[in-house]
Amino acid sequence: MWRRFKIFSVVVAWLLATGSQWEIMQTVAWAKMIAENARTMSLSAAVSETLSGQKPCSMCKFVAGAQQQEEHSNATVPATETTGKIVLFCYEIPDAVPTQAAVNTWREFDLQALDLLRLAPPTPPPRSCHV
Repeated sequence: MWRRFKIFSVVVAWLLATGSQWEIMQTVAWAKMIAENARTMSLSAAVSETLSGQKPCSMCKFVAGAQQQEEHSNATVPATETTGKIVLFCYEIPDAVPTQAAVNTWREFDLQALDLLRLAPPTPPPRSCHV
């Protein structure tokens, strides 16, 4: 039950975010107009008259106005000093030049000093007694 609700919610949010509600409303308006026109004429004539766009219904006019308003409100404003927009991800990335890693050469003295620091264990390791 919850899984279906979550999937339904995501699909509805996706449709609303992409502006698909206007296409769905337009499809409903066309279906309504085709059904109304099919009462007085043939189905092919009703479809051609509906999709011609010569006589839009009130719902078609509403959808067209809403789509135009949404496109106008989503127009991008160029970023200037007065808008105060911060550009976060458009910085130029310098070319990475791989270099050869420096080879660490140990001097003989360093190796001897490391040997001196290695001490013997304080006690011999435990022995297992097999009885």
